[in-house]
Amino acid sequence: MNKKEVVWLVVRLIGVYLLYLAAITSISLIGTLLTALQTPELASRSMSMFVSPALLAVMEGIVGFYLVNTGTVLFNILAREEPRID
Repeated sequence: MNKKEVVWLVVRLIGVYLLYLAAITSISLIGTLLTALQTPELASRSMSMFVSPALLAVMEGIVGFYLVNTGTVLFNILAREEPRID
């Protein structure tokens, strides 16, 4: 494997990991929402408990989807060849 293939592999693995985190965060978010709806004391605080993890899941999903599909920006940064100064 050459450098570009390794960089593509790393970029895609980071994307898959972020998609995994987004899925886990979404499942946790659904559990939190169901608990908040069943408990009257938590119903008033449910929005504050829901917004931050929801934004995190959305951001992880967007970045993960981008890295799995294209990821050219990160690839170009990681695969950049610096000129040698001898």
